[in-house]
Amino acid sequence: RSLARTVDSAGQVAMLDVFCIFLLYAVQGTVQGAIFGSLPLLLRQNPSATDVDQSHFSIVGYPFTMKFLIAPLVDGIYFARLGRRESWLLPLQLLSASMLVWLASHIAPMLESSPPEVATLSRLLFVLVSATAAGDIATDAWANCRMSDSRASVCQALGLTVGIQASSAFFFFLKGKGFVDVSVLFFAMGALAFMLLFFFILQMFLGGHEGDVEDEEAVGVGEVLHRVRTFCGVPNVRWWLLFSLLIPVLSGHDSVLAVRYQALGFTPEIFSEYDLYLIPVSFIVMWLGGWIAQTPRPMSTLAWIFVLQVMLSLGVQAHFWQSRQIGQAAVEDRTMRAIYVCLKQLSEALGTIVFVIRMSIFNRIAQNNQAIAGTVITFLASVSNLGGMLPGTWAPLVVEAIGIDALAATCLGVGLSVLVLYRGKLRRMDDLQDAGWLGLGTQPHQD
Repeated sequence: RSLARTVDSAGQVAMLDVFCIFLLYAVQGTVQGAIFGSLPLLLRQNPSATDVDQSHFSIVGYPFTMKFLIAPLVDGIYFARLGRRESWLLPLQLLSASMLVWLASHIAPMLESSPPEVATLSRLLFVLVSATAAGDIATDAWANCRMSDSRASVCQALGLTVGIQASSAFFFFLKGKGFVDVSVLFFAMGALAFMLLFFFILQMFLGGHEGDVEDEEAVGVGEVLHRVRTFCGVPNVRWWLLFSLLIPVLSGHDSVLAVRYQALGFTPEIFSEYDLYLIPVSFIVMWLGGWIAQTPRPMSTLAWIFVLQVMLSLGVQAHFWQSRQIGQAAVEDRTMRAIYVCLKQLSEALGTIVFVIRMSIFNRIAQNNQAIAGTVITFLASVSNLGGMLPGTWAPLVVEAIGIDALAATCLGVGLSVLVLYRGKLRRMDDLQDAGWLGLGTQPHQD
């Protein structure tokens, strides 16, 4: 009976671990969906907002590109009585929840003022995104230690998708019906963050953190930094980092194109209902992404999905050209609306699959460096995030000089060139026994 109670208790703790991990990603998803999805669109609904404001606002996303700067601290400094990951997640979630509730009563006036208070809002959101990004480091490491690489990536994708859809598509659907505004959105996000804190503290009291420190190799900050330096010296790691910086140029024009579509009347309030109806499809896509991520050649598979994205981008561009010719009446045309919805859903589906495969690759590499898994995943993700954020900063500025058509052609051309140059390299990098991965599994540094 004692053994049965022990097994039952362990099962309950494990289930609570998974639930907390999912909820952590869901809260992170609401922050990302609101700040990277909803707020830029709400900002452009202010007549006095410009492309320069959009470029300045994109700076709030850069904490996700700099996570690696504090990742060694997250892996190397903690209170054993709290738990290796809980030592960071608890205070960071408290800060995030408090900021969300405070912003609920201050964000609307900042967005609606003329001109919008982009500088003040960006500074506040930069702090919030920084706390979210730091918490993401510990969450990634926690998931990596408790799940296989493909399951961890699916759990992350599921939690983030639920959060992002709730704070973007579902928000615009309710906003279009007149039920909510941006203040209500941030208050709801704060309430969810405080609910997470409750379950998180419950998980700690049930002893869910006990194995966290015992099962992992204990390393200090100095050892973490040494292993990171060794990790960055691996040839294939450097090739992958360069690929992660270059390939996002492929879709660098997307953020500008979304704004141009909105100017033609394709607003999020109109199409949010379609997004909600198609949410079950996104769950199927996540399952499909997890299944694809189990392939022994994930990097080669990723390259082919990028090729599909190029083909889809050409279709989107053709639809935009036609919509621009028709003008404001395009959004009223059923055929044009249907094509827009299909292209948008296909683009999001491919983006989800890319994300799941990419996270599976990160987890696969990190499992060779368990003691610094959080730092490894964070470093790889930070570089990918940096590559993804840069186009959102320079594209709104460049489009003013060359136009949206030339910008799209440039981005697709550069992206295709990167895929051609990396075609053979990615096939070789799929094999972790390849000579280019020599040194991936690091040994402790001896002083």
